[in-house]
Amino acid sequence: MKNRGLRLLQDIYCQDLKIINGIKFTPREIDVIAFIISGRTTKKIASFLSIAPKTVDNHIHNIMMKLECHSRENIVDFIEKSGKFSIVREYYSCLLIKASFKGKLKEISLLVKNVTPFCVIVSCCQQNKQDQDLILERLKKHLKLVGITIAFKSIKQYEGLAHKLDNSPTHTVFLVTGMQLNALFPLREGEPKATLSSVFELVQNIRKRSLSATFTFLLLNREASIDVPKAISDIGYVEFRESENYYFTVMTLMQKICASLNLDKIISEFTRDYLFINGPSDKVKLHTWPKVRKALHKAAHY
Repeated sequence: MKNRGLRLLQDIYCQDLKIINGIKFTPREIDVIAFIISGRTTKKIASFLSIAPKTVDNHIHNIMMKLECHSRENIVDFIEKSGKFSIVREYYSCLLIKASFKGKLKEISLLVKNVTPFCVIVSCCQQNKQDQDLILERLKKHLKLVGITIAFKSIKQYEGLAHKLDNSPTHTVFLVTGMQLNALFPLREGEPKATLSSVFELVQNIRKRSLSATFTFLLLNREASIDVPKAISDIGYVEFRESENYYFTVMTLMQKICASLNLDKIISEFTRDYLFINGPSDKVKLHTWPKVRKALHKAAHY
């Protein structure tokens, strides 16, 4: 499931749209601006963002006050002259894709109700902890949305928990950095004592005792020049790179965690929506596909 990269909304906002030409905008104001330059009415904006039309009008008023202008056309002119038009369009596409993604999570949650999967996420390395924490926070939010019970453990904590997994249908996700993979060829000095070798041994021991426990390695920012070790390939892995699409990483991971469920149709539909919305702007008119538009607006309320 390979797709070209897509920045998340908060990344686009913080990196490019928080301040435009010296004027600071809130995330919600950028939401509204994105819809305005895409020709949406107040009613449509309110429906999509799940807020009252009057609230939308208040945001538009605040934007006009900041820009010292008096019309939506003036707002569009400001964005065009700022050189941020293409970025705001990117932001708008991300709003639609995020809504589709959340809608698909809702569909998955209906299937998960009868399964109640349990997932343990284990951090195998303390390096780049800030980046790991950000990824974990996002994963936690979206896995919980579909009804997956989650526990976060360090390697040491997981070793103490391992014996309890013997008769439990638990899926364990090991977070592994590209640096750790690199350290396997050969093992470098200064690596944490709990190396990947000890993780492999732990997995083998659990597998000997339990047929219900399953495992996945989540590889964070692996360099293309670093091969995935056979030990990891044999167990199973999902890749996460900053340049890749986070939503597809989560979908693939959910397939692993909820292996007893068939998520192919849901993921295929999301892929279709994604490719349509994120297609070249000169070939795709976002407002001309009623079926997708209806689904996205419905999903926005979840």
